[in-house]
Amino acid sequence: MLYTSPGFWAGYGDMTKAEYWLQFPLWVAHYTTSMTPQLPLPWPFMEFCNYTKGRQVYGSECLTIDMNRFNGTLNELVELPGFGVPIINLNELYETLASRTKAVEDV
Repeated sequence: MLYTSPGFWAGYGDMTKAEYWLQFPLWVAHYTTSMTPQLPLPWPFMEFCNYTKGRQVYGSECLTIDMNRFNGTLNELVELPGFGVPIINLNELYETLASRTKAVEDV
């Protein structure tokens, strides 16, 4: 996987070897709340988008944290590294995180 921003890639990326770079899934850094971030060439889509900073959640002591979005389904996400993760365990994890997040928001 390659992590870059459109601006960085435009200045430093190798535009002459598109077929080489396309073998790497893209994790794009584009600080926007848009569901369609700007993508550097040659990628027609991204796997992940690192986008605008969110408010303090998830146990972070920082006032804002970077947020990331996956461009796919939950099943596609758990299969991405090449091995499956039982969905039931992820659902339990999400429920736990949701209740902890709600507790932080209520404070």
